[in-house]
Amino acid sequence: FLAKQMFVVLSVFLYCTLVAVIATGCDPGVSSYGTNGSLSNGLAIGLRIFCEERTIQLSVTYTAYQPNWFGIVFNDKMVSSPNATVFTTGKPSETQRELGLYAYALNNYDVEDVVYHAERDW
Repeated sequence: FLAKQMFVVLSVFLYCTLVAVIATGCDPGVSSYGTNGSLSNGLAIGLRIFCEERTIQLSVTYTAYQPNWFGIVFNDKMVSSPNATVFTTGKPSETQRELGLYAYALNNYDVEDVVYHAERDW
């Protein structure tokens, strides 16, 4: 439950930040906007939007990482979300990869409905 709740909070936070900057643009002379936050379980997220380049830098630190995964959804809802970034080594049913951010589709809350997309190299 906590993971789902954390997932939703981070999703809404990141989505609102992106929408605000995209909708208003950057103020004259401002090259980027950024924010960060952390939770007591060792998860810290930073987000910086570079206006001129129209790119986003996302930093994730998770000091309590175990052989599991969590994700960040750039959407106003967790599922269905076709473009999620998941910090993982892969699901147990997948070939294990180096720990990092990978593209997934969150088709439902069940783990078998979370689908890895290797062709999306973010």
